[in-house]
This record gives sequence, structure tokens and C-alpha cells, in this order.
Amino acid sequence: MQVDQNGNRKFLVEVLRLNLLHHPNIVNIIGYCADRDHRLLVYKYMPLGSLKDYIQDPSPSKKQLDWDTRMKIAIEVAKGLEFLHDKAQPPVIHCNINCYNILLDEGYHAKLSGFSLAKLGPIGGKHHVYIKFQGVIGYSAPEYVMTGELSVKSDIYNFGVVLLEIFTGRKAMENSTDGDEHNLVEWLRYFCSYNNSQNFNGMLIFPFSLKLSFKLVPLHLVKWWTLKNVVECLSNPPKMHVSSPPKVVHFWMI
Repeated sequence: MQVDQNGNRKFLVEVLRLNLLHHPNIVNIIGYCADRDHRLLVYKYMPLGSLKDYIQDPSPSKKQLDWDTRMKIAIEVAKGLEFLHDKAQPPVIHCNINCYNILLDEGYHAKLSGFSLAKLGPIGGKHHVYIKFQGVIGYSAPEYVMTGELSVKSDIYNFGVVLLEIFTGRKAMENSTDGDEHNLVEWLRYFCSYNNSQNFNGMLIFPFSLKLSFKLVPLHLVKWWTLKNVVECLSNPPKMHVSSPPKVVHFWMI
């Protein structure tokens, strides 16, 4: 890629971040090239591409992901984020979790990439930092978009949107037939408010034949959540069977 001075700074930040972060669910950097205004990162080859190739724009040649594989990917991404937030010192806020930046290795092992926007988390007892918004509309937490307030909770919201994409097959932002953009989170709020199951159009891939309703955790409760909570919830989903009576599944949108 060609870069200006600001792009060069982001490139160097990504190189340094990846060189210091080592985890099974974070992409490994092998090397980099800087030639005049051209910059190139060298990663281990990810033969299965990105999650976007399977969720947002699946081609006929791509295998449709079954429920177990989707859950596996979600859990591994959560573990990678948990490492960034709880194990890295100082903590790292990714700032750009989306289907493009989740790469898939053999066996559909998920690897986080795309660290050019990553920031060091707050230290010294502080809970957030303020920066100019640089994320992606539809994925980014509302307080980050509106005020530039950034914390590890911003990544958790980000990841919640990715989970919705994984579980519904819809994009974070979609263009409708009337030309307007529809936000996935707002779409789900509408579904919850009116229990309008017709809007799913068979896109959910839950392995049980049940009428589902989703309950969003109010945004003010997000402060109580950590990636450790998320990993535990994803690793221990509700046990349901086709023969079970209809029941409510609580999807914690965080």
C-alpha cells in the first residue's frame, strides 16, 4: 500500500503492536517491507481467508459455516480480545473489530488482524481515553462515535456486532431497497420490540427448531462486562433440543 506521513505512523504502530503481541488467536507477523512510500506487512498465510468471505459475501465455492464452527470462531475471537484487554501490559484496545479483520487458518481457527487503529488502553486508574473517531460506523460503540471516548468496552460493543453478524447472517450496515442504510443493532431492537420473526427470513442458523426472541442488555450495563464474561457465556451456551418447548434465548448484546 502507498502511505502518507500519517499512514506511515499507523503502519509502524501496527508493526510494533504485532511484534509484541503473541497469542494463538492473534495473527503472527513474519516481517515487513518499507520502500519509499510503499508499505507491506507479511503475515503467515491464512488459507481460508477472512470471516467476511463466509458471513457477508459468501461465494458458491465457500463452505457454509455450520453452527459449531461459528461458535468456535466467536469463542476464539473473544479469547484473542481477552488477551489484549486483560493480559497485555498496558492493555490494548483494538478499535477495529469486524469481519474483514478476523482471518481464518486451517481448521477455521480465528486470528485477529488489522491493528493499525489499535490504541494503548487507559492506565493509572483511568477507564477511558479520548481520541478522534477512526472506527467503522455500524460496528463502533455509540459513545466512541459521538464523543471520542474509547475504552476496552468499545471493543466489547464492536465484538457484539460481529456476533450478531455471525448468528444472523446480516451485515452491520445494509442498504435496503429504498436506498437507506439499516443498522444491524437497530434492526434487532425492532425485532425485539415487535417480536417480528418474519424479518429473519430463515437466516438464523441455530441448530434447533424454536421460536427465538432476543433480549439486549441495556447499554448502561456494559460497564459490568469483560471479555472473560463473554468467553464464559459463549463456551457454555444454553442446551436446547428440537423436542424442547419454545423458550426464550437471552442474547447478551454487549
